[in-house]
Amino acid sequence: NINVIFHQAAITDTTVSDEKKMMEVNVGGFKRVLDFALKERATLVYASSAGVYGSGSCPMKEDQKPSPQNAYARSKLLMDEIAIKYRDKIKIVGLRYFNVYGPREGYKKKAASMIYQLACQMKANKNPRIFKYGEQSRDFIYVKDVVDATIRAMKAKENGVVNVGTGVATTFNRVIKILNEVLGTSYEPEYFDNPYSFYQDETRADIKRAEELLGFKARYSIEEGIKDYLSSNQ
Repeated sequence: NINVIFHQAAITDTTVSDEKKMMEVNVGGFKRVLDFALKERATLVYASSAGVYGSGSCPMKEDQKPSPQNAYARSKLLMDEIAIKYRDKIKIVGLRYFNVYGPREGYKKKAASMIYQLACQMKANKNPRIFKYGEQSRDFIYVKDVVDATIRAMKAKENGVVNVGTGVATTFNRVIKILNEVLGTSYEPEYFDNPYSFYQDETRADIKRAEELLGFKARYSIEEGIKDYLSSNQ
């Protein structure tokens, strides 16, 4: 018997503009997993995204009006809307992951975290390149904390969507400073124009619901997470 299903599969590249493909893979795949969960009467924990909030106000709360700005975010919002229809039939929890980083993300290539991208540039003896003027901020959450939250979601006190973040936003300029400290380097950022019209200036989670329903609070600060990440050599 299958008691719990963790559904993490998806196209995660937010720059993919093929709406049809995004919906077929992300939403279509979710529906198939949901049908199986219903058949097995299994708990379903799935990956949603903070992208559903778009450029909404911070801290971002689960009940605020969504404003997805790209195909990826729209696919995740549709998954959340579908899940709501089945919350009386099975236990189902959607985790709105904020900006996850950590070991073994290199396979994602350009969709890997900004921390990964900047660290790779600096390790290659290059100045890190970021959009002007580096004051955009993200709620970066270390993958070890994400794993903790995801496992806790199996026993969530109720169904619904839950933010998975730290509640703290860090600018890209600050990330570069931390990377310099950990790597023992002194690279200066190289600024360039942002080509995207749908770019989020800030993400920051309201973490009250995660604390209440999951008993979850991130253990790693951005400094601790980056240090642990780089020490893993992955």
